[in-house]
Amino acid sequence: MTNTELLQDTDLCWLAGLFEGEACFFPRTKSYPTGISIQMTDEDVIKKVCYLLKAQYCKPSKQEPHHKQTYKTTIRGKKAVDIMLQLLPLMGERRSQKIKECIQSYLEKEVGKETRLREIKELRVKGMHPKEIGKIYGISHWRVYQLTR
Repeated sequence: MTNTELLQDTDLCWLAGLFEGEACFFPRTKSYPTGISIQMTDEDVIKKVCYLLKAQYCKPSKQEPHHKQTYKTTIRGKKAVDIMLQLLPLMGERRSQKIKECIQSYLEKEVGKETRLREIKELRVKGMHPKEIGKIYGISHWRVYQLTR
């Protein structure tokens, strides 16, 4: 998913509602990139999530024979951050804070640490349009908006 592939409003609202209660948003660590994960027993719901996000899902092994089968999908890296940016305005306070933490962890690694973030904010304060800033730093104007709020 690229920044030009925005989800339809109804799909985005459906995902936001589902992810508010069921998804895990995780920041970058030494071992794993920033990501989103969701696991549940409803295969039809996971299939819809995967269809909307152009992702795959798996069937983790049952931990106990009497447990229901679960289905899981995980999206990582830039694609996950693009999804987070679309979901952010629709999420509750706690999830919004976690998403901002995840985006920040991604930017520190991928966009180029605090110096570049500070430069982006300074250019925005000076009145440069987010599209122009995005072209300079190789990021979308949506990301520039999010960073400079």
